[in-house]
Amino acid sequence: MLGARIRRLAFVSFALLAACGPHRNVPRLPDRIVIVDNQGFADMTVYVVEGTFRQRLGIATGASVTRLTLPRRMSSGVRRLQFICNPIGGSRTTVSQDITSGPGDTITLTIPPGGG
Repeated sequence: MLGARIRRLAFVSFALLAACGPHRNVPRLPDRIVIVDNQGFADMTVYVVEGTFRQRLGIATGASVTRLTLPRRMSSGVRRLQFICNPIGGSRTTVSQDITSGPGDTITLTIPPGGG
């Protein structure tokens, strides 16, 4: 009798833990891609700003096009974003206008020759 109760309790506990596990059928939100066309010669560190939150995205190499991905926490809903590009070893920071973006959008940033 006691053994049956322990087995039943163990089964119920296992079922509850399984129900709390990761859901594999939840659709993954599409990434938001940032294409940086750095037409200047200086490599730039690119940051995304949302409200007071700022996060480094990566480095846009000079005289090239770089593909960066926004953080997962910024993948849902419509977002109002701003981008900051700091030259490595320089002081001419470039700041974008506010950009409104939705899931799956591709945002293109152009850093002009001379830095902005």
